[in-house]
Amino acid sequence: MDKRVIGIIIILIIGIGCMYFAASNSNNVGSAITTFSKTIVTLPNGFSVGETNEQTAELYNKNTPERINISDLGKNDSSLKAFEDDLNSLSKDSNVNEITNSTRTVNNINVYTITYKTNDETKYSSFVYTSNHTYCINMTGFDNADKVNNDLDLIIKTIQPDYKQGKD
Repeated sequence: MDKRVIGIIIILIIGIGCMYFAASNSNNVGSAITTFSKTIVTLPNGFSVGETNEQTAELYNKNTPERINISDLGKNDSSLKAFEDDLNSLSKDSNVNEITNSTRTVNNINVYTITYKTNDETKYSSFVYTSNHTYCINMTGFDNADKVNNDLDLIIKTIQPDYKQGKD
């Protein structure tokens, strides 16, 4: 055999070994994304994209009543003001019970969250400022607060500008 053929076979064996190593050590294939308002966000596990327009994206879980609505509130940092305004309006609503609020940090991003009940359903409204935009993330249908926090963390960590749509 020619030395070139032996070299090709060696390269082929090394390449197949590397592909096998990468495939066997990968724990997922990838994650779905959606685009709205010049923003890309990764969908939490089990969620699909519902109605999406210029300012909002609706995500829903086919197997549960879980819903997530993400709204772009604009290009300025109005997360704290939007949080306070929403908290005041919910406090005045007679259909809303058990209002609590919290502030935490995810990846150096302040997350302002309001948790409240309407008609025996717990709802969550979170406000964040990231990627030069303020976002409101409304979550309903969740029966586990840990899942709410995990899905919210994933959304906040993966919000990024859609560079294909040009600058803001």
